Amino acid sequence: GVSKIDYHPERCIGCGACARACEHGATRVLSLNQDTGKIVKDPCCCVGCGECVKACPAGAWTRNPKQFYTVILGGRTGRQTPRTGKMFLNWATEDVIAGVLGNWQKFSAWVMDYKPEYLHGGHLIDRAGYKKFKEIILEGVELNPECLVAEDIFWHETEYRSNFNVKPLSAHHTA
Repeated sequence: GVSKIDYHPERCIGCGACARACEHGATRVLSLNQDTGKIVKDPCCCVGCGECVKACPAGAWTRNPKQFYTVILGGRTGRQTPRTGKMFLNWATEDVIAGVLGNWQKFSAWVMDYKPEYLHGGHLIDRAGYKKFKEIILEGVELNPECLVAEDIFWHETEYRSNFNVKPLSAHHTA
């Protein structure tokens, strides 16, 4: 779960404590506008950590009581094919998460052609491709207005399959 952080500029005293806290311990999305004395937030990368809420002496930042979630997918551990998951949804509500989970069985059955075989979710997404995954998994799901969905997800070769193309230099090879 993540929290949406609300800014109340009428409470802001322009001290910059929140921007310093964000710069030091979070995502560096806050800055103090020298002309207005108010905080400017770059909405791209806020993770809802609440460092600004803790740092602000005037209560200009508050946690929105609505609970949101971030969904990371496609990550996997293991020796053969480990990779880091990528963000699929951000600022999704519980209803959206329930809808996505409700569609997982339909997606899995479609990928497996309704055969009773187990594959890790990341492998299922690889087989279907992200665009098809997104189409099936979001079918009938009503996204909340704040929800962001990854347009596409790409795994770099080094994330996709660990060291499968890295071979030791042969004894006959000289550099």
